[in-house]
Parts: sequence; C-alpha cells; structure tokens
Amino acid sequence: MKILLALIVVLISNFCYSQSKSIVVDSESKEIIPYVNIWVENENIGTTSDQNGEFELEFDGKRFIVFSAIGFETKRISSDAIRKTVELKSQITELEEIIVSSKKINKELVIGKFKKSKINHYFSCGRQPWISARFFNYKTEYKETPYLNKIKVLTKSNIKDAKFNIRLYDINENGEPENYI
Repeated sequence: MKILLALIVVLISNFCYSQSKSIVVDSESKEIIPYVNIWVENENIGTTSDQNGEFELEFDGKRFIVFSAIGFETKRISSDAIRKTVELKSQITELEEIIVSSKKINKELVIGKFKKSKINHYFSCGRQPWISARFFNYKTEYKETPYLNKIKVLTKSNIKDAKFNIRLYDINENGEPENYI
C-alpha cells in the first residue's frame, strides 16, 4: 500500500512539473533569434535564449510564458502551447527625424548616484535571471543635457560569458514605463 501511494505521488508531481526546451525564430524568415528574454509571467523565473536561439525553462504547472526581444513584438503564450519552435513577429519601429549639430558647451549631469555597497545588496541575483528597474523622476535641468554620454554598470559574475541587457524606456502621462527609447 505504501509503495502504491509513493508511486501515485511521484506520478502526480511529474504532471505538475514542466520543462520547456525550444528554439526562438523569426515568424517570417524562420531565422533564429539570439538573446531573447524569456520569463514566467508574475514569477521570478526566467532565462535568455542562447546565441543559437535555444532556451530551457523549468517551472511548476501550467503558466503563461513571455518572450521579449528588441525588434520583435512581445509574445505571451501558455506553457502548454510551446512546441519545438516559438515564433516572434517582427516589429517595425519608425524613428522621428533628428537634426545633429555640435554644441560648444559641454555640461555633465549625474543622475542616480548609488553607493557600491547598496548596489551589491539590493540588485544581486546570483545564478538566477533577474529583472530590475530604476525610475528617475524628470527634472527641468535635464533639458540642458539632452544626450546620454555614458552608463556605468557594476557587475560581478562567476558565470563564464555572463550577459546582461540594458533597456531604456520612455514614460506615459501616468509616469509608467511605456515604449523603448
């Protein structure tokens, strides 16, 4: 009787545990898409596709999985709908015309000063992928320095060839992130 109960528990746990291994491709050209951000919606579980567009994601039960890459529409699909390939649709982004001119005055403005100890404590994630965001309230003095000159990032990883993404967003009238810059 105990053996039968143990066997039933093992079988049920296998049905609740899911593992997804697939390749992400362009829906039109069928070319692989490397470095796609992939995560379980409303969970802290995620990964990134490798340079061959391949990924493996482990999670419990049926969930919604989100795929996001620059130049492609974000896709949200049920975990049971994932097959050997996941197709993302290209997204054409139209940029506004800009005029490039030189400025004689060089003025620098530092936004978002961090202490090294706080960055290590608050933004560390170890071996598990992590999505973190930082919001900077707009100040009128930003008009004096409209160009981004450099971004400093402090990283430390024991993972060989570790990668990270930086995405800059515009905000809508409610102050919420809306579109990529």
